[in-house]
Formats: sequence, structure tokens, C-alpha cells
Amino acid sequence: MSDRERGPCASNGETSPNDTDEAARVAARLRDHHAESIARVWDAADAVAEAWDGDATPDREAVVAPLERRLRADGTLAALLELFPTATDELGTSLAADPVPAPPYLVVTATGPILRATLPDRDGRLVVELRAFRVVRGGDDTDTAGGSGDTPSDADATGGTDDPPTDGPSYRRVDDDGGRIVVSLR
Repeated sequence: MSDRERGPCASNGETSPNDTDEAARVAARLRDHHAESIARVWDAADAVAEAWDGDATPDREAVVAPLERRLRADGTLAALLELFPTATDELGTSLAADPVPAPPYLVVTATGPILRATLPDRDGRLVVELRAFRVVRGGDDTDTAGGSGDTPSDADATGGTDDPPTDGPSYRRVDDDGGRIVVSLR
């Protein structure tokens, strides 16, 4: 399996170190078992970014709408639902309901697809982010891909600058061999 198929993983570390270890194990298993679907997300993101006039765009809709169209048209959005059983199997749990390729289970944001589901026996949520894009605010090239890129507070919560943006956000393709898989247990 290539580095592009694997991509780096991360977890948000919001809870205990054990949860962080679990999140890293889930991300690794998702990479191993769903390399083809994940690579299709990265390929679709590449195609979206190639349509821009430069290496970034200030237009959120130049990211979200074409990415969602591509992922829906080739069946990737529906295929991403298969990440749920793999993740819950690794966690030894189950979902509260059967997911569908639509909100609240699956959304395409300015950073890429996000899968979310309630884990009833854990009193929490599983969140899997396939970060294909990053949000750059106010000319600062700091990676603020920690949020969905849909609200200004996303950058603040993930290490964005405290300075008010001089311009609106711009969106760039990530440099991490296609993208990042980020698993959170909240």
C-alpha cells in the first residue's frame, strides 16, 4: 500500500490518553481496510483543486459542491459508510442507528467528508474526518484543518491565529500524501 493510500492519522486527544490510542488504532484500521475508498476521496480532492485558478480558492463553494458531486457520482459517499462497521468493530461497540450517506452521519465540508455517529454504550460520538483541504485564514498559512471550515470559530478552536482575518478564508489542498484521517471519540 502506498503512502498516498495510507495518509497520516491523528486524533484530537480531547479525552483520555486511552481514547487517543483507540482513535489511532481506528484510523490505522480504516486506512488498511478502506484504502481504495479513501484514495478515491484524495483523487476527487485533487480534481477539485486542479479546477481552481491557482493553488487555493477563496470560494468555499468551489470546494464543497464539486467535491460532493464527484464523491456522490462515483459512489464514494455511499462507500464511506463502510468505515462505520470497521471503526465500531475496532472499538468493540455498535452504532445507535443505521447510517445513511447524508447528514447527520455523513457531510462534505470545506475540509472534506466527515462521518459522525453516536456510540450508545460509550455515551459519546465517533467522528471520522477525511481532511483533504485546509482552511487558511487572514493570509496566515497555518494549517487550520481541525474544523470543518464552515464557521470562523473552527480556526480559533484548532490553532488559527487570534488576529482578525484581513481577507476571508482560502482553501488549499493538504500536503499530507493525499490527506489526513482524523478519528475523534467525543
